[in-house]
Amino acid sequence: MKMILRIILALAIVIALMSCVEQKKSRLNKEDLKTKEDKSSYTFGIDLARKLLASPEFKIEPFLQGFKDEADNYPLLLSQEEIMRIKSDGKEMVAKKKEDDGVSVDGISPEENLKLGEAFLAENKTKEGVKVTPSGLQYKVIREGSGKHPMTVNTVKVHYKGTLINGEVFDSSYDRGEPLEFKLGKVIKGWQEGIRLMTPGSKYVLYIPAKYGYGERATGKIPANSVLIFEVELLEIVN
Repeated sequence: MKMILRIILALAIVIALMSCVEQKKSRLNKEDLKTKEDKSSYTFGIDLARKLLASPEFKIEPFLQGFKDEADNYPLLLSQEEIMRIKSDGKEMVAKKKEDDGVSVDGISPEENLKLGEAFLAENKTKEGVKVTPSGLQYKVIREGSGKHPMTVNTVKVHYKGTLINGEVFDSSYDRGEPLEFKLGKVIKGWQEGIRLMTPGSKYVLYIPAKYGYGERATGKIPANSVLIFEVELLEIVN
């Protein structure tokens, strides 16, 4: 339901902005707002404009260009890696502000979350099929591939879904409909170690202790000291 509301909100924003920037139609008059629906829609437009324009970082033209490029399947002006980095930076700023304001991201303190993660890993390692590396990384093989194992200097392409121990999904390339390509040595240590165990075509579940994820740093939907669970498919070693 939340996803549907976000989509509706995004579409409403786009339609409103495109009307403001590109269309030169005559303005409605007060008399044109005849029904309750007309007045509600007009009020909704006012609220959206106020919220967007209140941010000094928001610019209409780049927003519209990004929407058009994606919708029309044009070549994007930023690489997928740049897009992911910018989104991550934005999430980190929000999380940092919450920390500075003394607000917990999910209502659980970092200390409590660390204990919950340790308890989860202690139980999880006893489950059938779960293996543990000397570092403490846990993983489960869903499907084995073939070929060479990647190294940290390699660029790889993966599909993945990331969840917290409570089952909440915080990121998914499947939902975006596009795999992620990145240099292995540039990501969190849990991914570096886990993906090096894999070969192209493999699908693993990685259970990453907080210290090999984002540690004491809250990031977007990920609270501080979180165990991260990733379902990862290694599609290709790009180079």
